Amino acid sequence: MAADAYDPDDLKAVFSKFDGNGDGTLDINELKRVLLVCNPKFSEQEMDCIMQEADKNRDGRIDYAEFADWLASDQENASILGVRAIDEEVLRNHQKEYADSKQEIEALRAENEQLRKKLSAIRESERQLRAELRDLRLSHLDSQADKKAHGKQQRQAHEKAKQAAKDAFLEPFDPILRDLIEDAAVIQQEANALDDSLEGGFFTDDHREFLKDISSRYDGLARRAMQELAEDMVKTAREGVRQTELSFRQVYVSILELIRQDEQVGYGKTVSLLQTLPSKPIANSVSTVADLIDEATKAQPRVSELAHSIGVHVDALKMQHKPVSTSGKRKKLGRIQEKLNNSALRREDASRVYDCARAMMTFESMEAVHAALEQICAQVTAGSIAIDRVKDRFSKPSGGGWADAMINFHFVGGEAAGHVCEFQLVHNKLLLARAGLGGHDAYGAFRATLELLELLDDVEAACRGDQDWAANHTLQEWAEVRAYSRRPPTSADSSLMESLLRLGDEEWAGFQDLLESLPGGAASWAFELAKVVAPRAFPAAAAFARRCGAVDEHVRSLQQRRGGFVTASISDHSARAWDATTGMELQRFQHDLETRGSKAGSVEGVAWSPHGEFVYTTYNPNAAEGTRGLAKKWEMETGKDVLTYDGSFPCQTRCIALSACGRHLFIGGNNGQLLQFDEQSGDVLMDFSLRADSNVLELAVSLDNRYLYAAHGTVVKKLDLRVDQDEQSPLRRGTTNANATFSTTMSSLKAKEPEPVVLFRGHGGAIVGLALGASEERELLSSGSTDRQIFVWDASTGQILHKLKVGITPKSMVFTRDGKYLYAPGKSKKFDRWDMTSGRIDQSFSGHAAAVTCVALSGDNAFAYTGSEDKTAKKWDTQTGNCVLTFSGHTAAISELVLPAW
Repeated sequence: MAADAYDPDDLKAVFSKFDGNGDGTLDINELKRVLLVCNPKFSEQEMDCIMQEADKNRDGRIDYAEFADWLASDQENASILGVRAIDEEVLRNHQKEYADSKQEIEALRAENEQLRKKLSAIRESERQLRAELRDLRLSHLDSQADKKAHGKQQRQAHEKAKQAAKDAFLEPFDPILRDLIEDAAVIQQEANALDDSLEGGFFTDDHREFLKDISSRYDGLARRAMQELAEDMVKTAREGVRQTELSFRQVYVSILELIRQDEQVGYGKTVSLLQTLPSKPIANSVSTVADLIDEATKAQPRVSELAHSIGVHVDALKMQHKPVSTSGKRKKLGRIQEKLNNSALRREDASRVYDCARAMMTFESMEAVHAALEQICAQVTAGSIAIDRVKDRFSKPSGGGWADAMINFHFVGGEAAGHVCEFQLVHNKLLLARAGLGGHDAYGAFRATLELLELLDDVEAACRGDQDWAANHTLQEWAEVRAYSRRPPTSADSSLMESLLRLGDEEWAGFQDLLESLPGGAASWAFELAKVVAPRAFPAAAAFARRCGAVDEHVRSLQQRRGGFVTASISDHSARAWDATTGMELQRFQHDLETRGSKAGSVEGVAWSPHGEFVYTTYNPNAAEGTRGLAKKWEMETGKDVLTYDGSFPCQTRCIALSACGRHLFIGGNNGQLLQFDEQSGDVLMDFSLRADSNVLELAVSLDNRYLYAAHGTVVKKLDLRVDQDEQSPLRRGTTNANATFSTTMSSLKAKEPEPVVLFRGHGGAIVGLALGASEERELLSSGSTDRQIFVWDASTGQILHKLKVGITPKSMVFTRDGKYLYAPGKSKKFDRWDMTSGRIDQSFSGHAAAVTCVALSGDNAFAYTGSEDKTAKKWDTQTGNCVLTFSGHTAAISELVLPAW
C-alpha cells in the first residue's frame, strides 16, 4: 500500500510521536524505536539496512520528507512497517511511558541533590570529630607520660623491695649456695629472653642449639651443688627454708580455716567432688623441652578459651558479686628448664612437665569453685577433654600451707590433642593473702633453694640404696640418679645393681641415651658395678661392661668426627689442637716462657676435657733451679687461658692428668710432689705428695675415678682416691677455698705419704709413661721406663703379664678398647702394635722422619695418631698401616699427644 494512501495528517502525527526530541528528524535510535514497536523481531542488520535506504542525503538522520518518500518508494516497505497497524492506543502508551520516565529522572535528580547535601554535612561533622579526637589524643599522651613516670617509680620501688626480701632470705646462707642461686637466676633470665625471641612461640634450629647451652649450664649448677655444698651449708639452707615455709604456712592455714568455717557447704561439696575425679600416672608424648614448648604454644589458646567459658558459666549462676577472674599464659622456658634440672629424675625428660599450657581461675567462694569443677566434669562427659590427674590441696595443703585445686587434663581432639595441660582453681582470699606476704617477694629464691635441696635428697637416697625411696621409683629412675650423681656405689646398692646387670636387649635400649651422657664414660660406670657385685655376678657384669664399652666407642667416634686431638712440644712452648679430618690447625695455646742462659722454660704435659671444651697444660716458666711449675686451663674455642692452677709448687711440674668425670685435675712434679685440684675453681683439694727421693713423671686416673696411678721413680703407686681424707690432709672433700691461687706454703698443706693400694715394682729405670686398659678378664696397666721396656700388669693385683723389649724409652702407649692390643713407639722411627695374648709385635708402622715420641687411638680403634721428633704428627689407618694425613706446624719435637678424655 503506497504512502500517499495515508492521510498526511495521520502520517505526520506518527512521525511526531517518534521524534522524541522534536527536532523534525529521526536518528538511528529513534527509527529503531519505531521499527521495534511495529515489529519486535527486526534484527539489527535489518534496521541498519532500512536506515541506509531511507537516509537519502546520508546525514545520518531521516527527516519527514525522507520518511514519507521511503514509505512511498515501495509498497512492501509500508507493508513491513505496518503503519496502519499502529493504533492510537500504542502511541498513547509510548507517550505516557516517556513522560513517566522523565518524571522519574527528575525525581532521582532531586533525591541525588538531597543526598549530596547530606554528604557535605557528614563530611563537615567528620572534620570536626577529627579535630576533637586529635585534641583528646594529645591530652591522653600527656596523661600517659605522667602515668609512665609514676609507674616507673612504682616498679623501681617494687623491684627494690623484692631484691631486699631476696637478700634477707639468702643472707644466712653460705656464699657458695648464694652464688648457686644467683647464677640460676641469671640463667633463668637468659632462658626467658630466648623464649621471648621465639617466632610465634615456636623453636627454630638456632633456638634449639641455644637451648642446649642453657640446659648444660643448669646441669653444671646442679653438679656444683652436689660437689661443693658441705653438710653444714645444707643444714643452714634447710633451716632457712623451714622458717620461710613456717611463716607462709601460718598465714595460709589461718585463711583456709576461715574459709572452711564460713563456707562449710561449698567447701565440703568441692572436696567431695575432687575426691571422685580420676588421677593416674601421666606423661606428655614429647620428651624434649623444645617440642614441649611447641606443643604448649598450640594448646595455650584452647586452654585460655576453655577457662574463659567456664568462668562465663559460673558468672551466669550469680554465685558471687564479682566475675570469675581467669588468666592463662604459657609457662616460661626459664622456669621449665630450672624445674627439670633441679630434678635428678627428669632432668632430660620434659614429658613429665604438666603445666606448660595452663590457666588460673580465681573465685570469690567455694560454691563457685564447685560450680567450675562441675563444668569441667561436663566437658569430660561431652568428650571434649579427659582428666589425667587431680591435686586436692584444699584438704591437703602444700608444705608451705598453700591450698588450691590442680586439674591436669588433655584435649581429646583438635590442635595439640593429648598434650597435658593444667587448670588451677584458687580462692581469692588465699590469693590476696599471698600477695600481701612481704616474704613472698623472695619466693623465687626460696623455690630454687627448696628444689635444690630436694635434688640432693633424691641423690642421697638413691646412693644409700634407701629401700623406701627405691620402692617408689623405677629401676630406670634409680639408674639416672646414680649416673647423675657420679657417687661411688656401696654394698647397699647391690640388689639394684644386679637387677640392672640382668637387663634384656629391649630394656638395654632404653638406657643407651643415659649411658652416652655420662661424663666419665659408660664403661667406667660398668666397672664400678662389677666391683660391687663381684664375684657373685662377675660374668653378668663383664657382659654389661662390654655393652658399655660399645657405647663409649660410639661416643668417641662421634667426637673424633666432630673434633680432633691436641699435641704439645716441650721446646717450642706450645700446645696445638688439630682437626683430625682435614689436618688443619684449629687452635694454638702459646706459653710465654723465659730463657735464662742455656736453660729454657718448657711445656711438660697436656690433657683434654671429656667433651673437648678445654685443654690443660702443665709447664715450667723457666728451667732454673728453685723455680716452680704451674698449670693452665685453656678455652678451646678462643685459645685463651681462663684459669691458672697454682699450688705453690716448690719445684717444677712434670705431668698432668684429668679425672674421667672431668672434675679433678692431678699434677705431678719433681721431688715427689703430687696435688689434686678442683677443675672449676682451681682450689687444691688434696696433697698426695710422695717421698722426695724421686720425681713423679707420669699419672693416670682409672675410668671409675677411684684410683690414681703415679709413676714415682722406678715404681708405680696405685692410690685410692676415696679413702678417709681426714686422716691424710686438712684439705678435705666438701671444703673449698675461695681463691683460685694459693699463697699458703706447701709445708702447711703437707700430709703424710699416702699408702698405695698396689705397688708395681720391677723396672730397672725411671718410669716415664703409663696407660690403662681392660680386657674381658681383668683391668690392665702398662708402664714404659728408661730401661727401654714396657711392662703390662694386672692393675688389680700388680702381677706382671708381659715384659716387652721395645729398644727405646717409651713415654707414651695406648691399649685398644678391648685390651687385645697395645700401641707404643718403637725403634727405627716406627711404632708398633703388640698382641697382648702372645706378647709379640703384631704390626709395625713406618713413615716418620725421626723417632716416634707419642701415640694415641681413636675411639673406634680405626685410626692411630702419632707425634715425632720430626716436628710432625700423623694419622694412620690401623687396618692398612698407611699414613693418611700429616699435621705440620710445630717448630720443635712433639712430646705429647692426647685425644679428648672419653
